[in-house]
Amino acid sequence: MRGGWGYAASLPPLYNRGAGGAFRDELRYADTRAGKLGNLRELYLRNNRLRELPSSLGKLKELRRIDLRGNPLKRLPEEMRELRRLEKIGLRWVSTLEETDWLGELEARGCLVYR
Repeated sequence: MRGGWGYAASLPPLYNRGAGGAFRDELRYADTRAGKLGNLRELYLRNNRLRELPSSLGKLKELRRIDLRGNPLKRLPEEMRELRRLEKIGLRWVSTLEETDWLGELEARGCLVYR
């Protein structure tokens, strides 16, 4: 997959699932080592059982899209507000998410936030 999981064989087992990401695998947590994937552009984690995300996602400076649809997330790590290249966040069907004031900042920068 272009810009996505090009090195899937070297990733921890948590991420080495499916083509292009971990979706519909019923993941319960996201590995904190995700922040070491510095060139990652797309992250698909939809339809899992994620309640929280590691703050290390803020280190993914090349991230353009993140799909979190259908997860019972409580909150998003504030470090994600520093992702200047982020173009799209998929948050549909995440009814458990606490209000996050900085999502408006991302939208003002041109990031599409689908709720």
